[in-house]
Amino acid sequence: MNNYVGRTVMREQEEDNKPIKFSKVIVVFSILTVLGFTIATFYMYWHTRYIPDSLIYSFYAFFGTEMLALAGIRKKETEQRNVFPPFMPFPDQSMPYYGVEEEENK
Repeated sequence: MNNYVGRTVMREQEEDNKPIKFSKVIVVFSILTVLGFTIATFYMYWHTRYIPDSLIYSFYAFFGTEMLALAGIRKKETEQRNVFPPFMPFPDQSMPYYGVEEEENK
């Protein structure tokens, strides 16, 4: 169990020293862009009382798809990095793998 805790602490220290990921910059940029577009849309509607609906649908569809794609990439990276769930210790020689014993007995 101590080995697992040590690995977790080492992983956290490694993550603290890493530079900001490009995907995080894109997420912040996207949020600020959507916020700016929303404010500009309200301002434009206030003065002209007209906004083309297709512009709004296209804008939010683009950024919604972009965020879903980034979320899918992030989920896949997390699945590949975390082979073992965080609540289980890493397996060692004293801890049998499930299914291995059954195959050896056959």
